[in-house]
Amino acid sequence: MFRQSQSLLQHLPAISCTSPSPYRVPSCRPAAQMSRHRFHRTKSHIKRTYPVTVSRSCPDDAFKKRRIYKIFNCNIVDNITYGFYTSLCTAMNETTTWRNQNMSRNWKIASLFLMTALTAACSGQGAQGVDAKTGDAGASNPPAAAKEPVELTFYYMYADSNYEEFMREHGRLIQKKYPNFTFKFVQNTKGTTPEDIVATKMDVDVFIAINSSMMTIKDLKLDSDITDLVAKHKFDLGRLEPAALNVLRSIGDGKLPGLPFKVNSLGLLYNKDLFDKFGVPYPKDGWTWDDALETSRKLTRNESGVQYRGFGIRPLGNTMLLNQYSYNMIQKDTFKATINNDQWKGYLSKLIPMFQIPGYDPTADNMADAKQADMFFKEQTLAMLVTMNSDFPKAHQNLNINWDAATFPVLKEKPGVGSAPDIVYYALSATSKHRDEAFLAMTDILSDEVQMSRSKLGNPTVLKNEAIRAAFGSETSDLKGKNSKALIPQTYADPTLYTKYNTKIVVPLVTAYRNVILGKADLNTALREAEEKANNDIQAVIGSTAAK
Repeated sequence: MFRQSQSLLQHLPAISCTSPSPYRVPSCRPAAQMSRHRFHRTKSHIKRTYPVTVSRSCPDDAFKKRRIYKIFNCNIVDNITYGFYTSLCTAMNETTTWRNQNMSRNWKIASLFLMTALTAACSGQGAQGVDAKTGDAGASNPPAAAKEPVELTFYYMYADSNYEEFMREHGRLIQKKYPNFTFKFVQNTKGTTPEDIVATKMDVDVFIAINSSMMTIKDLKLDSDITDLVAKHKFDLGRLEPAALNVLRSIGDGKLPGLPFKVNSLGLLYNKDLFDKFGVPYPKDGWTWDDALETSRKLTRNESGVQYRGFGIRPLGNTMLLNQYSYNMIQKDTFKATINNDQWKGYLSKLIPMFQIPGYDPTADNMADAKQADMFFKEQTLAMLVTMNSDFPKAHQNLNINWDAATFPVLKEKPGVGSAPDIVYYALSATSKHRDEAFLAMTDILSDEVQMSRSKLGNPTVLKNEAIRAAFGSETSDLKGKNSKALIPQTYADPTLYTKYNTKIVVPLVTAYRNVILGKADLNTALREAEEKANNDIQAVIGSTAAK
């Protein structure tokens, strides 16, 4: 067998799995459909193109070709040239004769070693064949970073962080693998706004952003495309939540401007003491909006002069942007708001009754986002609060609330589907002078090891890895004894279309929602007026941009 394998392998041509050829094998078709005349014509082309010997002692090449398909199960042959086939035929002539009664056994021997050789060829020579959109070669080890010291500048698109927090959440984690990396941290403050970056030509390597700030980066032409780096470093995009990548590609108009590293969603917190006080059973995971409405009715009451309310939302706009129906609020081609329709009327009709329960007594004050949060966390007169799943009470906040979590209420017609994802991204800067190092820093945070560590500390993972998802909050005292798994949706809703004009729509949409609750307008009128205002605001922005 060893001699046979040596003889077989020495005939493999020095061509990679990605050698360009108009004669690649189409998916599972030629074995049964290509005529013998066409195949021999192809073989003649191979003789002119590749330095391999085409066997003359294979009286039925089509038969052997079918055997190749059976051996390789159609999926590897799709990516090789007929030159590989002809080498196989040549090698087989040395290991067996055509009519040898042990032909089947020899084919198996040959296929065993050919599979080994082909796999090695693909992994060693096929880097150019990695699909940059899917990163199918993610299992391969990425190239090592240069050992020379490199300073990377990370720019945070907001102003509520600091260098120490950045190093704790990002920098020191990256330095465990790349100790030669050092970091400069800049955030969006006076003198260092994104516009200032452009004006001063400040060097930035990576932006930390969310959907709305990604649009700012794009408008200033500071966005990049990392598709080539995904292929070069063989990063497997298939490990990530598809919903997160879909949003990012949508923002990039098909390009991949960066990578998601954290995904938030809407969750539900409840005050156990209030449920106990009024003898109401705790919410159960998987409950519906109808269940939440009935529970809220039981908890909305006046007791000893104190008004208790069952249900609240903070921030209200996120229930629109991350809605479970995945309803768009804008038309992609026309940039026209699309909220005055039966879809949005039906969705809002499910939420509005939560605030119209007798005794709730909604006002402009208690319907404000900040007040809803205060009623739950501080005053503790609100029994349930829909909020972002990362906004659970932290020890340093000294809130002294006996709370737990339940799954975000689901729609009857969409069981198990939570809100759409709210994603935090790394975006590679168009001005980066260290593209490879910046990419390696980004992807290190997406390693299983780092994502597991972050998940245990209460940072929702962007990976599909179930073990990492299940570990959420397991090593933070803030979530000890809590139903932390309920804060991660079983399935994310599909993201809605996001453009730079979405914020111009969500503000009047929230105003319309509140006006209906407060009795200032009926739903039809409120949505019509909201759509008109949104379109006027969008046109004002478009006109202003055109004038520049």
